[in-house]
Amino acid sequence: MIPYYLLNKRSPIPGAFGHVQWEPARYVVSVGSLCALSTSLLGSMFPMPRVIYAMAEDGLLFRFLASVNKKTKTPLIATIVSGIVSAIMAFLFDLEVLVELMSIGTLLAYSLVAACVVILRYQPEMLSCPLKTTEMEKLTKADGEKTHADVQVTFTQCDSFNIRHLVSPGSDVPTKTSGRVVYGCVSVISILFIAMSVILGQKLDDLLAGSPIWITVFTLLSVGSAAVTFVIWKQPECKTHLSFKVPALPLLPLFSVFVNLYFMVQFTAGTWIRFAIWMALGFIIYFSYGIRNSTEEQSSKGKANLKNPDSSSPAVKDHSTTLL
Repeated sequence: MIPYYLLNKRSPIPGAFGHVQWEPARYVVSVGSLCALSTSLLGSMFPMPRVIYAMAEDGLLFRFLASVNKKTKTPLIATIVSGIVSAIMAFLFDLEVLVELMSIGTLLAYSLVAACVVILRYQPEMLSCPLKTTEMEKLTKADGEKTHADVQVTFTQCDSFNIRHLVSPGSDVPTKTSGRVVYGCVSVISILFIAMSVILGQKLDDLLAGSPIWITVFTLLSVGSAAVTFVIWKQPECKTHLSFKVPALPLLPLFSVFVNLYFMVQFTAGTWIRFAIWMALGFIIYFSYGIRNSTEEQSSKGKANLKNPDSSSPAVKDHSTTLL
């Protein structure tokens, strides 16, 4: 319809219809764009108070934000606060700045989700994965003369870290050691991906020009990433049945992390500064209030205390007596 170099960057499709003198279609597309933008804005405004409400109800945010209006049965305070914050940001920043800030936050969230998919699928407890009983049954069936104590020793040996466990875990089901290995590998490969993304974003011309230094560095980072991916792949995956599982583990989630990180390094320094300030505000709220008041965290600590009661603690003694 129109050469790409003549497109109007702010309104490409209506401009293309105007170029071929399809004026009615131009106005139809313009009206449709306004409707789509309005729908997108409303679709973003409605979930945000609910997210704030859910976080405040747990204690991650201030609990007064979780109050529900008796008449409307909606989180009224969360709706008002989120609307005020949105209005202030729209007043202070240009649209392009807000779009970049939203995009970098979304990319970070997707990166964390993809990384957590890898981590959770290799953990022994996260998905209620059957561990010691199943493994003991397999070991017992393999050698009927083994006693329960021998099987327990064998499983303990599998659960203790050894350098060979990086490529040969010695167990068909996840253990605490294999889970920690995956934790460490995801952390290491994230650092490698960040370095690779920075090189691709800042030194792509040198790579294409055949610079031996940057080609060597990028090759070493790629080999390191492949090696870490291989270590993750060799770890036992939880066999718990789920209605849906991400396929091609761990390649697909790790590839998603790499692509998102590559897009993130394309943003300007100003966007990163604003994003760092926004994240700092979130960390301040979390570490000063949320981490101590989270209902989920307190529940987890309570379950841990019940599993490992301290006999020297009177409170635990009283609680154990009550349970009995």
